[in-house]
Amino acid sequence: MTTRVDTEEISSTRSEKVLAFILAIFLLVGTVWMYVKINDWAHEVKPDPIMTAAEQTAVDAPERAWQVVTDADFELQDARTRYEAATSEERDAALASYEKAQRKLKDATAAADAAEKKSQETYQAYEKRIRDENRGRELAVAVIRLAFIAGWTFASIVVIGRMRRRDSRYLPLGLAAAGTGAVMALVYLIDYILDYIDPLDLGPFVLSALGVAASIAAFVVLQRHLARRVPGRRVRKGECPFCGFPVRDDSPHCEGCGREVIGSCTSCGHARRVGSPHCGACGTA
Repeated sequence: MTTRVDTEEISSTRSEKVLAFILAIFLLVGTVWMYVKINDWAHEVKPDPIMTAAEQTAVDAPERAWQVVTDADFELQDARTRYEAATSEERDAALASYEKAQRKLKDATAAADAAEKKSQETYQAYEKRIRDENRGRELAVAVIRLAFIAGWTFASIVVIGRMRRRDSRYLPLGLAAAGTGAVMALVYLIDYILDYIDPLDLGPFVLSALGVAASIAAFVVLQRHLARRVPGRRVRKGECPFCGFPVRDDSPHCEGCGREVIGSCTSCGHARRVGSPHCGACGTA
């Protein structure tokens, strides 16, 4: 059987805070690992596209084309040497051979330039295809990461709510899980905000704005929680649920604020303290 204690007492216990902090550290190790692995798994499921055979041929074509240019240049140098060393009878044939080598070099150079241009266009198209694939994969990773963090945080809040309703002594463990979700949400925001904002320019401002928003949200949530919990705690201590003034005997009204502190149970009609979780006569909540 579990011992039930007040949730405020649980949150102020030093040893439980230490254990909850240690748990949060280990939870962060696991969640950060999961956060990173989601991207790795996405690359395994949908790796970068590879070049087709036609694309690879087009990219490699300039190397072969420039080799043809080099060979044609050697032929031209050889034809020039033969022309310069030719006798008068051999000069016409040597000149024709030299001019042919010039045309061959010119055609080879033009072909190499065209192959170089096509290679660049092919490689740029391939890089664009990779960028498009990466964009879709990064969006999927961002959505999965967001769903993971949102699911973790929502589950933690649900667990905390149940623990609070039951006044469970394990509430600090639920708070550690919720704290882990909050840290991971901050990691997610910073990770993706830095893709669009230069941290050297707006980083401190963004961090300040996020901190202010988170603090205000936490304060509002805390106030709502206290508004729900305070009346019950005051009733257990024998105080007025509205103002906290001590209630003496079975007086129907508070001596501090004058409001009615004894009402009728909606199920059995028996007298019931306002703010009590259950009716003392029929046990109805």
